Amino acid sequence: MNDSERTDLVERLTNLGHLASGVGHNVINAFAAIVSSAELLRLDPPVPSVADPVAIAETIINTALDASNVARRLIDYTRPVTSIETGQAAFCPAELALDALVGELVSGEKSRAPAAIRWETRFDPVPPMKGHPAQLRSMVTHLLNNAYESLPSGGGRVAVSTSTDSRGWNVLEIRDDGRGMEGPTLERSVEPFFSTKPGHAGVGLSIANGIWRRHRGTLSIQSKPGDGTRIRLCVEPTREGAGRATARPAPPRRHPSRRPAESSTGSRTLNRDPAPTRDSRTMDPPSCPTKALQTASPSPSPSALVFSSRARR
Repeated sequence: MNDSERTDLVERLTNLGHLASGVGHNVINAFAAIVSSAELLRLDPPVPSVADPVAIAETIINTALDASNVARRLIDYTRPVTSIETGQAAFCPAELALDALVGELVSGEKSRAPAAIRWETRFDPVPPMKGHPAQLRSMVTHLLNNAYESLPSGGGRVAVSTSTDSRGWNVLEIRDDGRGMEGPTLERSVEPFFSTKPGHAGVGLSIANGIWRRHRGTLSIQSKPGDGTRIRLCVEPTREGAGRATARPAPPRRHPSRRPAESSTGSRTLNRDPAPTRDSRTMDPPSCPTKALQTASPSPSPSALVFSSRARR
């Protein structure tokens, strides 16, 4: 990145705070108009001169579309900072070794983290992947901070490992033996600004999930009260990296893009395109036009979430 590009990036980041405030006000006003219009439809008995259903429906639709367009333009404005796609990203993505990156970061974390933490680490070599080192370090830091905060004051265990799965995909796992999460908390765990801890912004898991999705990875969270939390991240290596990886036998597949989920006390395996399961949620990839949260016969208190971003070439 040259000086001109760096200056432009700093200016974008400086303006982002002002833009976020403006977009927030715009969306709030749009929701207020939508709610007011919907309340007119609930009048009983209806007042024909006031509540014309067709006109009100048009108002709701147009207001929602306008607000969506403003939010989309904000996303477009920040894309140079968040994207890893060549031609869109301000920082050129690089081929990197996830095991080395995480191992180096954890070594530094051991001196920064609370002294009462017991570390368990195992960094098996994995094939190279495409990504932004700074973004990935930020992601892992957010996940580790989340693990620290879940531990009791007397300390606890944090386990971090890298490996490859049967498909040859890179796997990063972060586990803790903290208090775990109830089903309703788990369902909202990656929701921006959601937190059960007073004084916390509630953005760490949301940011981490966003970074990993832009790297075309899948993220699952498994947690139960008293059993701690396990976060598992999988990503396909580069084609060159996959070619250099040791070949592993793959299990038979019933569908070209899906494999059946396996259940083991509330756990679910990750798939390239995870089929929704009884205790899982699947999130659309960031490039999809809709961001609907897809649910397949959910149980009242799921113990696992799976977020997917389909790998594309």
